[in-house]
Amino acid sequence: MSEVKNEFDYVLKTPFPYALKGQQEEASFIRLQAPTTRHTKECAALDQAMSRAIQDTFKDRETEKSQPTESEPESENTLTGLQVMSLLSSSPVVDLGDVVETAIRLFTSGGQNPIATVDGETRLTKNLAELMRHSDMSEMTGEYLVNFTPALASDPTKQNS
Repeated sequence: MSEVKNEFDYVLKTPFPYALKGQQEEASFIRLQAPTTRHTKECAALDQAMSRAIQDTFKDRETEKSQPTESEPESENTLTGLQVMSLLSSSPVVDLGDVVETAIRLFTSGGQNPIATVDGETRLTKNLAELMRHSDMSEMTGEYLVNFTPALASDPTKQNS
């Protein structure tokens, strides 16, 4: 089992402008914190979507008796955010729009200890999140799931092998 992280930085592919202490800045990364029980509703929805997609994928794999494809690592111990989002988007039992909207609610949740901060300083608000490219938000959601979803704590690529 790998080391448990409390936070990680997602490096933006497309920076966006934001104000910091009265100055215009370009966001270069989003720092993401591990969720707490304050975020149970959003985390439960994301965990459930991930579990459903994994179960659906392996149910199909057993039915077809197919080999892993290039997008499904055979011997790697970790998935990437893009692979997770691909898994979610290809599952007929998961609504990807709901997953991303739930992630946005989670990332923009307020409080003393925000889940997401722009360049590690400014809380990611709904208005700032709307400035992000969809591709960045989608990949960041996948990376968040890789790092903080219990369904991925064990290696799903090794299940049913």
